[in-house]
Amino acid sequence: MKYRAPNPNCKCGQPRRPHGRYCQACHAAKQKVYRARMRAEIKGSVYAEAVRKAKMRILLAAIREERGNLCAAAVRLGVHRNTISRAMREVGLTAQQVKQYIREDALKKEAA
Repeated sequence: MKYRAPNPNCKCGQPRRPHGRYCQACHAAKQKVYRARMRAEIKGSVYAEAVRKAKMRILLAAIREERGNLCAAAVRLGVHRNTISRAMREVGLTAQQVKQYIREDALKKEAA
């Protein structure tokens, strides 16, 4: 049996990504569909919502303890800084929300 070199083009005819099956556009489209499907599956789950809330509490607590420093919060949690950023995106936290939370927490401490 003769060796057949893989087709250098995607199914749509565009050149494939290096070490990939699809061109950049097809790969991005497949990722978008996959992520949308995963979000739809997660949204309806009571368990997933409980995990999301627990993650948010843990993230906020660590970030608050380190006064907004994500690198220090990552060290405290034993994960990489990018993992903190990704988890924040997953639970729907923005940097502005975190800053506001820290500011409100500082005001509560001053008032007490």
